[in-house]
Amino acid sequence: MEAFAADPVITGALAAAGGAGVPAYYAARRRAEFLDWHSRVSTWEIEHYLTAF
Repeated sequence: MEAFAADPVITGALAAAGGAGVPAYYAARRRAEFLDWHSRVSTWEIEHYLTAF
């Protein structure tokens, strides 16, 4: 996300399409989504990794 937020082409396109605050908002939402995903353990992971030990 840091590379995304620092990319002038992507942030410029988002700002042009939706306004100056859109790039920062989008980056914040994507960070939050990643952290939410990263904090979860799926059923598959439990079945394959927890039972392996």
